Amino acid sequence: MRDGGSWLRGEFFSIMGLSNAGHTIIEVPLAKVTRRRAKVITGLRWYEDKLDALLDQVFKSSPFDL
Repeated sequence: MRDGGSWLRGEFFSIMGLSNAGHTIIEVPLAKVTRRRAKVITGLRWYEDKLDALLDQVFKSSPFDL
């Protein structure tokens, strides 16, 4: 998946017949961490935060309900 402004993301949603309004969509963030040293920490922190939030959402939902 790409960010919200990417035409590729919009095309994927169109092909799959999905809309943000009518479906519960769980997206797993995939990231390429840049090789620029100043941004590596920021990129890794972003990825960790997004993945943690996704896991929290999944485990709080049925069938886990944790």
